[in-house]
Amino acid sequence: MVGQVDAETAGEVGGDQRDHRGFIYPYDDSETSSDTRRARFSNQAWWLDDLTNGGDYSDSNNHFRIFDASDINNAGVISATATQCFSDEDSVTSIEYDSTEHWAYCNEGDGDERIVAVMLVPISGATSDDISEREDDSTTTSRSGGSMHWLVTLILTLLLPIRRLIVTHKPMFLAKTKTSRAGF
Repeated sequence: MVGQVDAETAGEVGGDQRDHRGFIYPYDDSETSSDTRRARFSNQAWWLDDLTNGGDYSDSNNHFRIFDASDINNAGVISATATQCFSDEDSVTSIEYDSTEHWAYCNEGDGDERIVAVMLVPISGATSDDISEREDDSTTTSRSGGSMHWLVTLILTLLLPIRRLIVTHKPMFLAKTKTSRAGF
Protein backbone atom coordinates (compact mmCIF):
# COMPACT_ATOMS: atom_id res chain seq x y z
CA MET A 1 0.00 0.00 0.00
CA VAL A 2 1.30 3.48 -0.87
CA GLY A 3 -0.04 6.96 -0.23
CA GLN A 4 0.50 10.32 1.42
CA VAL A 5 0.86 11.10 5.12
CA ASP A 6 1.17 14.30 7.15
CA ALA A 7 4.86 14.57 7.97
CA GLU A 8 4.41 17.16 10.71
CA THR A 9 2.39 17.15 13.89
CA ALA A 10 2.00 20.93 14.13
CA GLY A 11 -1.51 22.29 13.76
CA GLU A 12 -2.57 23.94 10.53
CA VAL A 13 -2.69 27.57 11.63
CA GLY A 14 -3.28 30.59 9.42
CA GLY A 15 -3.79 28.55 6.26
CA ASP A 16 -0.36 26.87 6.31
CA GLN A 17 -0.66 23.20 5.42
CA ARG A 18 1.46 20.53 7.04
CA ASP A 19 4.23 19.09 4.91
CA HIS A 20 3.42 15.70 3.40
CA ARG A 21 5.54 12.67 2.50
CA GLY A 22 4.85 9.62 0.39
CA PHE A 23 4.87 6.31 2.25
CA ILE A 24 4.78 2.57 1.66
CA TYR A 25 3.30 -0.04 3.98
CA PRO A 26 3.82 -3.78 3.41
CA TYR A 27 0.41 -5.32 4.05
CA ASP A 28 -0.72 -8.94 3.76
CA ASP A 29 -1.69 -9.90 0.23
CA SER A 30 -2.97 -13.20 -1.11
CA GLU A 31 -1.11 -12.85 -4.44
CA THR A 32 2.44 -12.48 -3.12
CA SER A 33 4.41 -13.76 -0.18
CA SER A 34 3.81 -11.34 2.68
CA ASP A 35 6.77 -12.78 4.64
CA THR A 36 9.21 -11.68 1.95
CA ARG A 37 7.60 -8.27 1.59
CA ARG A 38 7.43 -7.67 5.33
CA ALA A 39 11.04 -8.78 5.80
CA ARG A 40 12.21 -6.43 3.03
CA PHE A 41 10.64 -3.48 4.90
CA SER A 42 11.45 -4.64 8.46
CA ASN A 43 7.73 -5.20 9.01
CA GLN A 44 6.93 -1.47 9.18
CA ALA A 45 5.79 1.50 7.10
CA TRP A 46 8.43 3.79 5.56
CA TRP A 47 8.58 7.23 4.06
CA LEU A 48 9.66 6.79 0.46
CA ASP A 49 12.41 9.38 1.00
CA ASP A 50 14.07 6.92 3.40
CA LEU A 51 14.02 4.19 0.76
CA THR A 52 15.67 6.42 -1.85
CA ASN A 53 18.49 7.51 0.49
CA GLY A 54 21.93 5.92 0.53
CA GLY A 55 23.53 3.41 -1.82
CA ASP A 56 24.79 3.92 -5.35
CA TYR A 57 21.91 6.17 -6.41
CA SER A 58 21.78 8.47 -3.39
CA ASP A 59 23.28 11.52 -5.11
CA SER A 60 20.74 11.39 -7.94
CA ASN A 61 17.88 10.68 -5.53
CA ASN A 62 18.82 13.68 -3.37
CA HIS A 63 17.44 15.92 -6.14
CA PHE A 64 13.92 14.91 -5.04
CA ARG A 65 11.62 14.88 -1.99
CA ILE A 66 8.64 12.56 -2.49
CA PHE A 67 5.41 13.94 -1.07
CA ASP A 68 2.80 11.60 -2.56
CA ALA A 69 2.61 8.06 -3.92
CA SER A 70 -0.41 7.21 -6.02
CA ASP A 71 0.02 3.58 -7.09
CA ILE A 72 2.21 0.50 -6.93
CA ASN A 73 2.09 -2.36 -9.44
CA ASN A 74 2.79 -6.08 -8.96
CA ALA A 75 6.46 -5.56 -9.87
CA GLY A 76 6.82 -3.02 -7.03
CA VAL A 77 7.16 0.04 -9.31
CA ILE A 78 5.68 3.10 -7.57
CA SER A 79 4.08 6.07 -9.31
CA ALA A 80 4.75 9.15 -7.18
CA THR A 81 4.83 12.95 -7.09
CA ALA A 82 7.87 14.81 -5.81
CA THR A 83 9.50 18.20 -5.59
CA GLN A 84 12.72 18.57 -7.56
CA CYS A 85 15.42 21.09 -6.62
CA PHE A 86 16.76 23.65 -9.14
CA SER A 87 19.17 26.51 -8.46
CA ASP A 88 16.70 29.12 -9.80
CA GLU A 89 13.61 29.53 -12.00
CA ASP A 90 15.64 29.58 -15.22
CA SER A 91 17.60 26.38 -14.54
CA VAL A 92 17.01 23.31 -16.69
CA THR A 93 19.31 21.00 -14.72
CA SER A 94 18.36 19.95 -11.21
CA ILE A 95 20.71 20.10 -8.24
CA GLU A 96 20.94 18.20 -4.96
CA TYR A 97 19.25 19.44 -1.81
CA ASP A 98 21.68 20.96 0.70
CA SER A 99 21.85 17.69 2.66
CA THR A 100 20.15 14.31 2.79
CA GLU A 101 18.05 15.30 5.82
CA HIS A 102 14.26 15.20 5.53
CA TRP A 103 13.79 18.98 5.73
CA ALA A 104 16.92 20.09 3.85
CA TYR A 105 16.77 23.36 1.92
CA CYS A 106 16.97 23.65 -1.83
CA ASN A 107 20.00 25.84 -2.66
CA GLU A 108 20.13 27.26 0.88
CA GLY A 109 16.45 28.22 0.72
CA ASP A 110 16.85 30.29 -2.45
CA GLY A 111 16.30 27.46 -4.94
CA ASP A 112 13.31 26.69 -7.11
CA GLU A 113 11.37 23.56 -6.17
CA ARG A 114 9.24 22.16 -8.99
CA ILE A 115 6.55 19.50 -8.78
CA VAL A 116 7.36 16.50 -10.96
CA ALA A 117 6.08 12.97 -11.54
CA VAL A 118 8.55 10.22 -10.65
CA MET A 119 8.67 6.47 -11.11
CA LEU A 120 10.38 4.55 -8.31
CA VAL A 121 11.82 1.24 -9.48
CA PRO A 122 12.80 -1.30 -6.81
CA ILE A 123 16.45 -2.39 -6.70
CA SER A 124 16.75 -6.10 -7.32
CA GLY A 125 17.93 -8.02 -4.25
CA ALA A 126 17.55 -5.09 -1.82
CA THR A 127 16.89 -6.00 1.81
CA SER A 128 16.01 -4.12 5.00
CA ASP A 129 19.76 -3.78 5.68
CA ASP A 130 20.03 -1.52 2.62
CA ILE A 131 17.57 1.05 4.02
CA SER A 132 19.35 4.22 5.12
CA GLU A 133 16.96 6.51 6.97
CA ARG A 134 17.26 10.22 6.33
CA GLU A 135 18.01 12.23 9.44
CA ASP A 136 15.74 14.86 10.87
CA ASP A 137 16.92 18.44 10.42
CA SER A 138 19.70 19.12 12.90
CA THR A 139 20.15 22.82 12.19
CA THR A 140 18.93 25.20 14.84
CA THR A 141 17.51 28.62 14.31
CA SER A 142 18.51 31.20 16.88
CA ARG A 143 16.20 34.11 17.40
CA SER A 144 16.92 37.32 19.19
CA GLY A 145 14.73 40.29 19.71
CA GLY A 146 15.02 43.74 21.16
CA SER A 147 13.65 44.42 24.59
CA MET A 148 13.58 47.13 27.21
CA HIS A 149 14.50 46.92 30.83
CA TRP A 150 11.43 46.67 33.05
CA LEU A 151 12.30 49.96 34.72
CA VAL A 152 12.21 51.84 31.39
CA THR A 153 8.80 50.34 30.66
CA LEU A 154 7.53 51.48 34.05
CA ILE A 155 8.80 55.05 33.59
CA LEU A 156 7.23 55.30 30.13
CA THR A 157 3.95 54.04 31.54
CA LEU A 158 4.02 56.73 34.24
CA LEU A 159 4.94 59.51 31.80
CA LEU A 160 2.13 58.73 29.38
CA PRO A 161 -0.71 60.18 31.58
CA ILE A 162 1.35 63.30 32.29
CA ARG A 163 1.83 63.88 28.57
CA ARG A 164 -1.90 63.56 28.02
CA LEU A 165 -2.58 66.21 30.66
CA ILE A 166 -0.11 68.65 29.15
CA VAL A 167 -1.20 68.22 25.54
CA THR A 168 -4.93 68.19 26.11
CA HIS A 169 -5.08 70.66 29.00
CA LYS A 170 -7.95 73.08 28.56
CA PRO A 171 -9.01 75.74 31.01
CA MET A 172 -12.01 74.89 33.10
CA PHE A 173 -13.68 78.27 32.54
CA LEU A 174 -13.77 80.45 29.52
CA ALA A 175 -13.92 84.15 30.31
CA LYS A 176 -16.41 85.98 28.18
CA THR A 177 -16.71 89.71 28.11
CA LYS A 178 -19.85 91.57 27.41
CA THR A 179 -19.58 94.20 24.81
CA SER A 180 -21.95 97.05 24.99
CA ARG A 181 -23.66 98.39 21.97
CA ALA A 182 -23.71 102.03 21.42
CA GLY A 183 -26.96 103.79 22.27
CA PHE A 184 -28.21 101.51 24.93
